[in-house]
Amino acid sequence: MLNGSFKALMQFGAPLNQISVNNFVTKDVVFQIGVAPRRIDIRTFLSKAQTLIRETLSILTLNI
Repeated sequence: MLNGSFKALMQFGAPLNQISVNNFVTKDVVFQIGVAPRRIDIRTFLSKAQTLIRETLSILTLNI
């Protein structure tokens, strides 16, 4: 069965010849499409800053 992210990339036409569905369920994977500055990075993890922002937004939402 295809992972939703992998299926969407396949439909988009992303170059998937060196990546598998398992890469999208493995922690700390970065899949890059294109060349900077027009590059798309798909990550299977959140950075520390993103985690803190998410936690802060959750706390603020609960306090409203």
